[in-house]
Amino acid sequence: MKVKTIEPWLTDGHLEACHVVMTGTHRGDMAGVPASGNSVEFGGTDIIRVEDGKVAEHWGSTDTLSLMQQIGAIPQ
Repeated sequence: MKVKTIEPWLTDGHLEACHVVMTGTHRGDMAGVPASGNSVEFGGTDIIRVEDGKVAEHWGSTDTLSLMQQIGAIPQ
C-alpha cells in the first residue's frame, strides 16, 4: 500500500483531520479473499486528537466497500 494523496489537512486546536487516498496491488489473502493481482485505489478519512505532542485518540473511516469490489470480493 502506498499513500497517493493526503488532502485537505485541517487543524483546529488539538484536532487534526485529513482525507487519504491509498493505492496498491492485491497480492495476498485479505479477509479470506485470495490474491487477485488487481490494482486498487480507495479513500479514507482520519481524525486524531493530539495531546502533549502524541496521538491521544484516533477516529477513522475507510471506503472498504470500494476496496472489496476492486479485489472481486463483492460485485460492483
